[in-house]
Amino acid sequence: MTRRAAQRALIAATALSYRNAGRFAWHFARGKLAADPVFGAVFARDLIPSDVRLLDLGCGQGLLMAWLLTAQALHRHGEWP
Repeated sequence: MTRRAAQRALIAATALSYRNAGRFAWHFARGKLAADPVFGAVFARDLIPSDVRLLDLGCGQGLLMAWLLTAQALHRHGEWP
């Protein structure tokens, strides 16, 4: 799987966790994760070490944490680098 295909799979899997919250939440998550360059930069620059704890104090849908948890789960199954 190419890096781009893996990233698309990560976005789709993360957005799926918002599906039960309604169409707006699902579409917002898909759009934000695909278009906001911050999410890709976090992994491209290896900004978050694997042995840290994170606390999301922001207001919003918790996209970064959902994205990181999904990446961790996909990595465990060999589906994310």
